[in-house]
Amino acid sequence: MPVPISVAAGTRSFPVGNGDCPLFPGDRLSHVHSTSEQSRRILAALLFAAPVAYAAYLGSVVVHEVLGHGLAALAVGGEFRGFVIHADGLGWARVTFVGHEATVLAAGAVVGAIVGAIAFLIARRTRTSSPFVSLALLLFAAMSFEDAGSYSFWGAVYARPPSDFGRIVVTMGDGARAGIAVIWGVVWVASAVAWIRELFRWIEDRFGPFSGRGAMVLFLCLAVPLSGFWLLLDWDQLIPGSGFVPPLAGIALDVVVLATLITRRRGVVEPCPMTASRWRSAVLASWIGSACFVGVVLGMFGGHGVG
Repeated sequence: MPVPISVAAGTRSFPVGNGDCPLFPGDRLSHVHSTSEQSRRILAALLFAAPVAYAAYLGSVVVHEVLGHGLAALAVGGEFRGFVIHADGLGWARVTFVGHEATVLAAGAVVGAIVGAIAFLIARRTRTSSPFVSLALLLFAAMSFEDAGSYSFWGAVYARPPSDFGRIVVTMGDGARAGIAVIWGVVWVASAVAWIRELFRWIEDRFGPFSGRGAMVLFLCLAVPLSGFWLLLDWDQLIPGSGFVPPLAGIALDVVVLATLITRRRGVVEPCPMTASRWRSAVLASWIGSACFVGVVLGMFGGHGVG
């Protein structure tokens, strides 16, 4: 069993983990239990997460369209002629096929959910050993889950093309609407609870437990970006006539999950903090890496795409 260790921090020392927390020569770690210090570290985490979240969003669309619709069309004997994506994340695959329409249309969400689940499991396993890789994978999993679950659920509820499951319901008839909506509704809610709960564990592992004003700061730091994400999506393009119902429902779900998790803390948490220099390096790497990924994706597939 690993032996708990302590690292000097100025004139005091404090426990930093149970042996799973990686330490490096020369690390001088600051105490993170004060609200002001937690707030600064949360800000650093947001600066890291912001570009990664956008890149992860575009990445989830690529998976949905290319690995989902594109490969499914090829699998049923059709053609995959290219892929288009715009900076706002709206994209579509150029596919042709005869028959198997429901299979090709459903493949985008199904493959997205599976790839998201794989990313989620890897993120959980690497939370302590490779925290920044873990957070990047968790954000990708979140985008994949939201894309698959919410898009499919509301597509079935409204049953309006061009949404994938809107077209499926139109093809299969209203009798399939309730079943499809229930399945994807469960996927959406369960995955939201899972990834937000894992995000809380990541945060507590880095900064320790939150309470009082610190908990309120944490809630706002998470609720505001999540709400902005939902409001920035143009749902009327995805599902004509849906208006503000899907984004408001998404905001409500995420806020309820956040509030519930904040009031049900994990108890005593031994934080595994990192040096300020490691935070700065991670933030810089996230912006450079995300910019390169976004540039490649939009450069190759933006506008008229490739075919």
